[in-house]
Amino acid sequence: MRTTLLAIIIISTHSLFGQYDEAFFTVTATSGLTLREGPGLEYDRLTAIPFNTQVTALEDEINYEQRDTIGDISGYWLPVRYEQKQGYLFSPYLKRGHLFRPSEDGINSDFRIVIPGMRVSSLNYDNDLHWYALIAKAGEEQWGFRLKKVNPQVDFEPMTMEEHYNWDDEEGLVSMDLEVSDDYVFLFIGTHQPVAAVEELVQKTYHSESSNYPEWGQQIYPYQQLNIFDTNDGGKYVLSGHAQPTKRTYASEDEIDYSLGISYYQNSNYYRVNPDQSFTSEFVTYPDEELITYFHHYPRIFWQGDLNGDLMPDLIFYQPNTSECCGGSESFFLLMSEQKEGNWEWHRVADDTLESWGGC
Repeated sequence: MRTTLLAIIIISTHSLFGQYDEAFFTVTATSGLTLREGPGLEYDRLTAIPFNTQVTALEDEINYEQRDTIGDISGYWLPVRYEQKQGYLFSPYLKRGHLFRPSEDGINSDFRIVIPGMRVSSLNYDNDLHWYALIAKAGEEQWGFRLKKVNPQVDFEPMTMEEHYNWDDEEGLVSMDLEVSDDYVFLFIGTHQPVAAVEELVQKTYHSESSNYPEWGQQIYPYQQLNIFDTNDGGKYVLSGHAQPTKRTYASEDEIDYSLGISYYQNSNYYRVNPDQSFTSEFVTYPDEELITYFHHYPRIFWQGDLNGDLMPDLIFYQPNTSECCGGSESFFLLMSEQKEGNWEWHRVADDTLESWGGC
């Protein structure tokens, strides 16, 4: 039985970084896709374009009204340029932009995280990585997810008319999941180096104690502290919430900026207004948008475990749905421990966002 994060139908996903690249599409048909001289099966074949190949889209020449149905899949014919040839490809076996998310500015190079489920956005996947999953027995999610070595299944398929009922374009779908019996797969983690002794890994899952249903991740309220790691010398690393008033240019009154930070304490429990490291920049989702200012929409700590073998915990944060209406987005951030000038810091090395829509 396949069990994924969301119970509603997922019809759209978006990358954390920017919108779709309108300049190119990628072939999602695993057996390749035929380039034809004209918009239809009756036109001559020009060549076969392999799976995961990019083509330049001539979007000004698209005729959305000229539809075709092949088998039970309906779509339009996309005019493209491939190498030195110009022709047409059947749209359901294409997707805008990359099929797999490339590394950007040091993000997603040695580590990847993927939320299970179907999407039209690029999948944060690399076949050369070692893949693990956070898994719990169905119905026991609140007791904690354990990291296990897995061989995830990556599937590609066209979007059906039912799935695209409120979309102007049809695009190829990609998903990453795991067929397991009675298990709940929460998140996939890919690593360049294998996790040492994963069966013995010290790890912890955080969740809300007050909810009547599993509410993943623990909120850190303003001026609240959470001890996440004790050192051998008696010190400890503490995650804390911070709030301060700020003046908005569009607001008549001061508002509250909320942030998370981490501090090292040695023989002291004194709350620090200014943490040793603020995580604000690590949780930026869209570079051109302001950060979320309310703590109940801010990322909450979800899981910790030493993935890179440096004896310090690496942290995964979960940002719940921020929409006030039907659906919305959920995000995950992987912050990896790193020692700099004798001090430990945590920096984002991977992220994933899933946007979903359902009935109100």
